[in-house]
Amino acid sequence: MKNLKHTNNIQEISIAKLSTHFESYKFIQPKSEDIAFNSILKFGQLTPIIVYAKEHKRFEIIDGFKRYRALKKLNAKTIIANIVNLNIRTVKAAIIFLNQNTGTITDLEEANIVQSLHNEDKLSQVEIGKLLNRHKSWVSRRISLIERLDEEIINHIKLNLISISIGRELMRLPRGNQEKVMKIVIDYNLSCIETKKLVDSLLNEKELTIDHIKQCTNEILAERYSKSNSYQKIKKATLINGMFSIIEKNISSVSNEISKNVFSSISIKEQTKLVLYFDKIKRLFEILDNKFQELQMESGK
Repeated sequence: MKNLKHTNNIQEISIAKLSTHFESYKFIQPKSEDIAFNSILKFGQLTPIIVYAKEHKRFEIIDGFKRYRALKKLNAKTIIANIVNLNIRTVKAAIIFLNQNTGTITDLEEANIVQSLHNEDKLSQVEIGKLLNRHKSWVSRRISLIERLDEEIINHIKLNLISISIGRELMRLPRGNQEKVMKIVIDYNLSCIETKKLVDSLLNEKELTIDHIKQCTNEILAERYSKSNSYQKIKKATLINGMFSIIEKNISSVSNEISKNVFSSISIKEQTKLVLYFDKIKRLFEILDNKFQELQMESGK
């Protein structure tokens, strides 16, 4: 893998000649995709993607899938690529190596590739360790990590239907229950924090029955509603306090004017205007009084 650092065969190639067989080993993360797209939109392609040559003058992408997707979205015809010479056995290892250097690969993605080397390429854990310059125990942990995840969970992560963080929480459950809980996470749009609380609650149960799952889910949703309701009350109280502050300032201003006897000599026309203003003020305070009574009733519940 070290020879990748010294490769410098950079060319502009047609996007139509690219293949993305190894794209499925990396999980799509929307925030990273947006950052890559906006960067290319603003500055253009700053870094070459890395590919290796195939038959019929085609190229397989090893690294730079986000750049590829961004340029394709922008209807670009060509892309800058660094062409490297690798045999098919070392391509997957190269994906890990290149992304480890930039910190753009998760433990689940590493596990996904390591499992593929073990199951599809028939490499032993010792052989994978040598290929990746890692100890056999690291390889074993990565294989164990991915094997704890239900295949349906992995597919949902790949399709960006759930996040890697949520997948990591679901992994703590027995495989037979992961898909059931995932459906609840999707149906109720649970956040990662809510998913963690749900999994924690389920793991505290002796037996994971449908009733227990429903009960724990209802507790999470009740807590969400309570927080949302409290937030709305705080927001409403803040608005009302602000309104009272405005009214208080205006009343103070009017009081100052009254003390100056400005009403001692006003015309009939001005008196008529004042009557209209007083009527508006009365109606406003009636509305405020009703709202205040509603608040009192809510607080008494």
